[in-house]
Amino acid sequence: MQWYGPAVIVAHRASLAASNSQGELSTLEIGLHALHCVSLSAGGRGKKGGLSEYAVLVGRSAGFITQIVNAARVADALKPFSQLDGLEAKTQHLSAIHALPEEAWQPAVEAMLSGGWSAKDTSTLHGVVE
Repeated sequence: MQWYGPAVIVAHRASLAASNSQGELSTLEIGLHALHCVSLSAGGRGKKGGLSEYAVLVGRSAGFITQIVNAARVADALKPFSQLDGLEAKTQHLSAIHALPEEAWQPAVEAMLSGGWSAKDTSTLHGVVE
């Protein structure tokens, strides 16, 4: 994955926001952008780059960015099976599902959507499936 510098990220985010009819990106859209446009850096105290720098650039915490990138990984894995419609407001749900084995993601998302689960309901799945 290629690292895009701050100017490219800000310009890309501005172009995405401009094309969005509400004028604001959903958390899932931000997560998908980070997943596909930000290279992971070598972690460690005081290290710059990767998701930590992205978090600063978009004005969010690194923990929040990690959560929405995890949600984006689940949504991205489901693309062949479903459209992202209906998932944009389910970022916390998808982040909880990310803790499951990848082969469980699709059935868990389907059950979550059909069952009307809350984010809290979804977060309890991890202990049930293991």
